[in-house]
Amino acid sequence: MKAPRIAYFVGLSAMFADMGYQGAMALLPVYLVFVLKLNFIYFGIAEALIFGFGSLFSYLGGKLSDRYGSKNVAVAGNSLIPFLSFTGFTYIPLISVGLFSTGWWMRNLRSPARRAFLAENTEENERTSSFGILHSLDVGGGIISILILVILILLNFTYKYLFLFSIFPIIISTLILASIKSNKHLPLKKQ
Repeated sequence: MKAPRIAYFVGLSAMFADMGYQGAMALLPVYLVFVLKLNFIYFGIAEALIFGFGSLFSYLGGKLSDRYGSKNVAVAGNSLIPFLSFTGFTYIPLISVGLFSTGWWMRNLRSPARRAFLAENTEENERTSSFGILHSLDVGGGIISILILVILILLNFTYKYLFLFSIFPIIISTLILASIKSNKHLPLKKQ
């Protein structure tokens, strides 16, 4: 079964989002441990908080999606991911971790809503190929992000600008996601 057009747009949004934040994710340990001299034990605690609370934000995103609409929550969460783009603007580890955490948690808030939006706008027999497109473009964006990061590092960009670069693809991702029109509102079968 051929995937519907909406799958490509949701996938492109995912690709650009990953082009933004995956590079920032790769930079985070280097910045915190080697630049800000954060003890590796505290870095481990920071990572645990970022990812641990992230799962709670995913749950919250799913609940909010049910209440306020999947597209609304997906766009709102996606539009707040750029908080992590300002991680390199401070030399205070707690603030850097706070900025990154906020953006990452908004990414987690958005993810279930974005998947629900795709599921709501595809027929059951289209979902396998639609989610395949979403995830392949998502992974592709992460690969592109790391390639861009390597190029920017080789061009001697400072950490501030390396993190800040992540904002541009995320903005593009949000604009794509916000512009997608629901082509249908299909009820999902309760299992």
